[in-house]
Amino acid sequence: MKKRTINKIGLLTVTLMLGGAAFAQTTETITINKGELYILPNSLVSTHFDFVNTADGVLINDGTLEVNQDYENLGMVGFTPGRSSGLTIFKGVNHLAAGDSPSLFQNIEFNTTSTANAVRLQNDFVIRGNSYFKHGIVAIDSLSGGAMLFGDQAMALEASDDSFVIGSVEKEGRNQFTFPIGKDDYYRPLGIAQSAATQNYFVSRYKLENPTVRFPQENKMGVLRVIDNQEYWELSNTGGQETVIVTLSWHDETTPAELLRETENLRVVRWDSDKNLWVDEGGIVDNGNQTVTTSVPAEGYGVFTLGLAKPNVILPDDVVVYNYVSSNGNDKNDYLLIDNIDRYPNNQLEVFNRYGVKVYETTNYGSNGNVFKGYSEGRATVSGSNKLPSGTYYYILVYEKTDNDGVSQRIKKVGYIHLEND
Repeated sequence: MKKRTINKIGLLTVTLMLGGAAFAQTTETITINKGELYILPNSLVSTHFDFVNTADGVLINDGTLEVNQDYENLGMVGFTPGRSSGLTIFKGVNHLAAGDSPSLFQNIEFNTTSTANAVRLQNDFVIRGNSYFKHGIVAIDSLSGGAMLFGDQAMALEASDDSFVIGSVEKEGRNQFTFPIGKDDYYRPLGIAQSAATQNYFVSRYKLENPTVRFPQENKMGVLRVIDNQEYWELSNTGGQETVIVTLSWHDETTPAELLRETENLRVVRWDSDKNLWVDEGGIVDNGNQTVTTSVPAEGYGVFTLGLAKPNVILPDDVVVYNYVSSNGNDKNDYLLIDNIDRYPNNQLEVFNRYGVKVYETTNYGSNGNVFKGYSEGRATVSGSNKLPSGTYYYILVYEKTDNDGVSQRIKKVGYIHLEND
C-alpha cells in the first residue's frame, strides 16, 4: 500500500482518483481516504466536504485536521505514540460523526458556528489528550454506536453552556476529571478527585429530570431537609470498588430557587439503594465556582444530586469537632478534640488525606487515650504509626444516638482537619 504524507491542503476542490491515492475528492463532493494518510506535525489538512475514512483507510494525525462537514470512520484513525501534537477540529455548522470503527484522538476541538446538536456522535471517540469545548453541543447517540471515552491523562477544557456533551461520558484511570456533561442549553458538570486505584472505569451522565419520582424525597436522612427535585447526576465505576471525592455544581436556571437561597447549607446527596434512602455525603461549598464537594470519598455510586441540610443548632449534648491539631509539644491542640463523644461510645472515626486515602481509623474514639494525634494509625490505613505531613485532612465521624422516643439513629458528621506537624 502506498503511503502519502500531507504537509498542507486548503480547500480540496480537485478530483484525485488515481490508483492507490491515499486522499481523494470524488465528484460527489466527498473527501475519501482509502489508503494511508499521515499528517505531519505543524501541517494542516482541511476538508470542506463530507469526510470518509474507508475500511482500508489509515489516518495518522500528528498535525491538524479540520473537519467542516460530516465525518465517517470505517478504518483506522489515530496518532503516533509519544507525540502530543495531533489536533482534530470540528468546525462548520452541524456534523454527523459516524462509522463502526473507533476514532483515537490525541487532541480534539469542537468549535462550530451552531450550538444545539452541533455534533451528532454515532462513532466511538477515544480522547487521550485534551478536548476543547469552544462552541457547539455534542449529542451522543448511544443506540447508533456513539460514545466518548477520555483516557487517564485526558482533560475536558473550556466547557460552558455553549459547548458540552449530552449523554454518558466515560473516563478511565485514576486522575481527577470534570465530566463535560449537561442537557438542553445547560452545562452541568460532575467532578471526581484523583483516586488511589488505577483500574477505574467511570461513567457519568446528567439528567434534567425530577429524581424524587423514582427515589422519594421523604426517604432521607434526618439531617437532610430538602432534595433537589429538578435534576440529578449518575456516576458509576465498573472498573473498581474504590469510591472518590465528588463535586457537583448548581445553576441559576436548573437548580431550585429554594436551594439557591441557602447555599451555605448545600450538600451532595446520594440515593443509597441498599438503605432505600437519600444519604448525606457532606459538602464543602465554593460560592465563587458554584460547586459543592464531598470532603471525603462518597460512600458509594449511583444517583447524586444536591440537597439542603438542616441549619446547625448546637445543643448541650451535641457532638462538636474542633478541627485543629498541632504536635508542637505545647500541650495545646495536640489531638483531635471531639466534645461529648464519650456520650456515644458506639462511634467510628475515619481520617483521609486530600487524595482520599485513609490514614486513620478507630472505633470508640476518646476512650483510654484513643485519639488522633497526627499519626497514621488503625487498621486498613497507609504507613501505620507514621507521622503525617502538615496539611488539610478530612474526617467522617459516625455515632449512634438515641432520641427521646428511645429510637436509635446513626449520625454522620463530615468535615476537615487542619494538621500542623512541623
